[in-house]
Amino acid sequence: MTGPASPRQSIRSLAHRGRLAQRVSSGVLSVGIGLAVLGVTSYGFLVVAARRLDPAEFAQLSVVWTALFTLGPGLFLPLEQSVAQRLAAGAEPGQLLRRAAALAGALLAALVVLALVSAPFISRRLLDSDTALFWAMLLTNCALAPVHLSRGLLAGTGQFRAYGLQLAFDGTVRLIGSVALAVAGVGSVTAYACVLVLSQLSAVALSWAVAAKPVRRALAAVPAMAARTSWRVLAGGLSWMLVAALAAQVLANGGTVVVKAFADPGDAVAGHFLTAVVLTRLPLFLFAALQASLLPALARRIAAGDVGGAADGMLRLLAVLGVLGAVASLILLIAGPQLDALVFGPQFRVTRWPLVILSVGSALYILAAALGQALLALESAAEVALGWVVGTVVFGCALALPGSLEIRVSVAFLLGAAVTFAGFAASAGFRFHQRGVSLIRGGAATAAR
Repeated sequence: MTGPASPRQSIRSLAHRGRLAQRVSSGVLSVGIGLAVLGVTSYGFLVVAARRLDPAEFAQLSVVWTALFTLGPGLFLPLEQSVAQRLAAGAEPGQLLRRAAALAGALLAALVVLALVSAPFISRRLLDSDTALFWAMLLTNCALAPVHLSRGLLAGTGQFRAYGLQLAFDGTVRLIGSVALAVAGVGSVTAYACVLVLSQLSAVALSWAVAAKPVRRALAAVPAMAARTSWRVLAGGLSWMLVAALAAQVLANGGTVVVKAFADPGDAVAGHFLTAVVLTRLPLFLFAALQASLLPALARRIAAGDVGGAADGMLRLLAVLGVLGAVASLILLIAGPQLDALVFGPQFRVTRWPLVILSVGSALYILAAALGQALLALESAAEVALGWVVGTVVFGCALALPGSLEIRVSVAFLLGAAVTFAGFAASAGFRFHQRGVSLIRGGAATAAR
């Protein structure tokens, strides 16, 4: 715990944030476009790979894909957010970046050691004893460290156009690489995994080439007497964020790995299951685009003392997300298996109920994620971490329920997301009530009374 900042530090930080807010507003569109391109091209990558690989090979690729989208947001995204936040607040950049890089190196080393220790299980049970694919998967996840560090630097210095460019270029290279492999008749899962390494590192290089000079100017403009960031402050600020992010990503993405681990070697069930997961995550992709603009606005309102307006905005966001999830679930109930075969190819067979259950679970997960952002803005990081951990524990326990493997994993995800959403709804309602606002009846009206 650190003491309160002095008035001079607070004024300097607020002035810096005011200047940064103008760049945030102008850069939201760039980040939103980058997220949209990344989302569409990621879907395209999976569709191309699914049509070139057989379901058993696609099941192997599903493990690589799941690891990428679990470990990146789970381990390195909190570090990105912490770097961006502290740079935006006017922290001394040299020391901050050195220590952030050291922390990224420590996380990366822990990841490599854990992967090497677990290599026999991962290779045998998850990758069908494909050693080359194991190393490709490890490289894919190692690339996440420079990706998220660079994004934290870009966001913290207000270079949101370069941030959006990195997202868009990453996805574009993925799609182009997969199409090139498919046209060339390459059927190697390892080759498709290597495309993910190439796309990430080339995107970092391009964004840095575009933004290097403005980033240097922004860092040079920080006062020489700017606040320095201690190890304790940097690591302590990351602790709850790391727990929350990692638990949230395990809940969101762990199902595919569980299916692959419990299925017989060479069984294509995990490949079929990944197509169901991808098909039901479209609302989650749209939520990421909303998050780029709506949720930061929510945090700014709370910080400015407009808690009633924040509650109203939260209710509107929850309503939009709820309708989006309900429509998606209804579509999959009516024509889910047909859509899955149309998008990924007739060789993939997914029954109706796993699609519907996963879709409802995704809707609840998105609602929980939105409420989690509100709780973070209300300075309740520990409650956010606890909520995701409890949801993940419920997910693990629910795997013991009866039924087919796909149904059990789908129901487990649904229950974990539902418990987390219920916990966050109760916590958010209580936190808003503490500030004189009712999240149920409408924030602004209650605050006015």
